[in-house]
Amino acid sequence: MLSKGVRSVCGASVLAGIGILSVNLVWSFTRGLWLAAVASSIFLLVIQGGKFRRTVLKCVFAFCLLVVPFFFASGLGSIVEERIGYSSQQFDNVSEEDQNLSGRRLLEYILVLPHVAEHPIAGHGLGATFLITGDAVLEGPKGEEIDFHYIHNLYLLIVFRLGIPALLILLVLLWKYFRRSIKGLRDPDLSLETSALFAGLIAAIFGEAVLSVTSPTFLNHPTAGLLGCIMAITTIKLRANSQVTGLL
Repeated sequence: MLSKGVRSVCGASVLAGIGILSVNLVWSFTRGLWLAAVASSIFLLVIQGGKFRRTVLKCVFAFCLLVVPFFFASGLGSIVEERIGYSSQQFDNVSEEDQNLSGRRLLEYILVLPHVAEHPIAGHGLGATFLITGDAVLEGPKGEEIDFHYIHNLYLLIVFRLGIPALLILLVLLWKYFRRSIKGLRDPDLSLETSALFAGLIAAIFGEAVLSVTSPTFLNHPTAGLLGCIMAITTIKLRANSQVTGLL
């Protein structure tokens, strides 16, 4: 077990790290990252119950009381509201006849899903593209229809290029991963520190799964390699060792 002094230093380091990450998260002004952060935080509270959940909720409540007033007083609150409000505008302005950049993400569903029905089993292949006007593509040729490859939603991308069976395989693998990794958190051989670390890593994977609705992060470099390492670490069976009691 860690000494009281070491625990205090670790606690202060964790709080400082959370503060830095929170600032970077807000200043990114990226709605997908905000959504993933909220989803992973809620997931973390679900898999870590009892005293841990109550402590986290108390810290979040105190954090909100201190930060939220400053947040809106500095003008950042209005910017965040504008970014969130922009989402509703994207849904209102989307149509296949009037393709534009603001409605690009939702437009992908309108343009790609009909092609999924054409080849639902094998998909259209890894290099498949779809037709979209250049007005809906950043720096695209205006008024021209082009073949485009990038799809924001990972799950839509997979079902379009590899078919419904491939998408089902991915979802089953994710389900099995979360089931096995969460079960591993109940291992009595794990220390509180290791269990908390694993819970955070598993919640991060859940956040990436949610983020993949807005960006194919599971396939990006170097994110794909890091996620694979995290998933491997959180599913292996750790054994207690008298020589490394500070880690297990």
